[in-house]
Amino acid sequence: MLKILVINQHTANFGDDAAGVAMAIQLHQQFPDAELHFVYNWPWGKDQFLPIPYKQDKTFHHNEIIIQKTDLLDAIRYVSTKFLPILIKNRPQTTISAYVNLVKESDFVIVSPGGSNIGIYQDWICLFRVLVAVLEKKRPVFHLNSLGKSGNLVFDIITKFVLKRSQVFVREKKSHEMLNKWGIYNVRGVDTALSLSATVKDLSKDEQKAINLDIDEESIVFIPTRIGSWHPLYNKMNLEQTINQEIILSLITFSQKHNLKIYILPHLYSVLSENKLLQNIQDTFLKLGLKEDQVKIIENISNFRDYEKCISHGRLVISMRYHGVILSIKQGIPFISLAYENKMKEACNYSEMLDFNFDLTDDNLNKKQMLKSYELAYQNREAISKHLKNKLPILSDLSRLPLTYLYLKSLEVNKK
Repeated sequence: MLKILVINQHTANFGDDAAGVAMAIQLHQQFPDAELHFVYNWPWGKDQFLPIPYKQDKTFHHNEIIIQKTDLLDAIRYVSTKFLPILIKNRPQTTISAYVNLVKESDFVIVSPGGSNIGIYQDWICLFRVLVAVLEKKRPVFHLNSLGKSGNLVFDIITKFVLKRSQVFVREKKSHEMLNKWGIYNVRGVDTALSLSATVKDLSKDEQKAINLDIDEESIVFIPTRIGSWHPLYNKMNLEQTINQEIILSLITFSQKHNLKIYILPHLYSVLSENKLLQNIQDTFLKLGLKEDQVKIIENISNFRDYEKCISHGRLVISMRYHGVILSIKQGIPFISLAYENKMKEACNYSEMLDFNFDLTDDNLNKKQMLKSYELAYQNREAISKHLKNKLPILSDLSRLPLTYLYLKSLEVNKK
């Protein structure tokens, strides 16, 4: 029986949940008898831990193996012993030793699809988990990630070391080209979530019953976020001013012209919840002229399927989040991408929707531009929907590229 370890899985984020579940479904469809073990990127308390919503047989979510900053000394001790074996001693059972043992026992180690933690976010714990797999003679498989330079010399040296000893699948051209410059072989695909069932209607009756959201279909779905609190490129930008002066004002003008309601859709939940931000945005809409029945926060979102269904009901999606764009593509819903990072532009590129992508760092971003784009998308919504649905089969195939490699490698494992 194969034992597959997935590392660096994110959660408390409907987009990461969608990609993680999509990957898990792929793996169990290809290897129905395999054990699937998840180790999470979870910097908060273990008592707050939430796994992704995937509860199939032979799936294990390891809330007992959550590496945090307090494990730093043990991590340094582990790495030291790999290069100076004379230092090896009988170590007590720790989070690090439990993780190392799980890596040793696994046939495959897969790096869950995710953003630039190994890159601009400079996430040392994510990098350490991959480094352990390499030092334990495994060949990690990056399952369609965003990767890049961090700006930290030591971090980037270690990154090159592990990537050269990994099988790398990336989801954007920028990552692909950077790795080529580093001399690291990689394969370019698209986001993993594009392999999920084509529409919400494809879900089981129980799943459909669980999704009961009161959404007027004559609506705009707006997915905002507080980027400046966590993204290194935006911590000095006054993004709130852009939202208030350009985005919200343009949405008010457009929604009133076409008599559309605005639904504010949360993207994060639990410890990452942005409830205060969403309430402030709703209050701003009201102060600037909308009535209470014209703008609403969707509050009863329990999982990424709810999130996706909200997207599927919109006439137009305005998204500041990457997976808001990805799931709009999958659902065939016209969208406007307010891009905080290259991966959003890349998604617009491979869906042939670049005319509807705006860079949030662009000083020339203004209400007039946005209104023109909203109007173009809205007036051509049937043609855009048809276009996106026609693109989905090839995009779905590209979101499964790692499976080909894993299948061939599994044949080698089975011969042992």
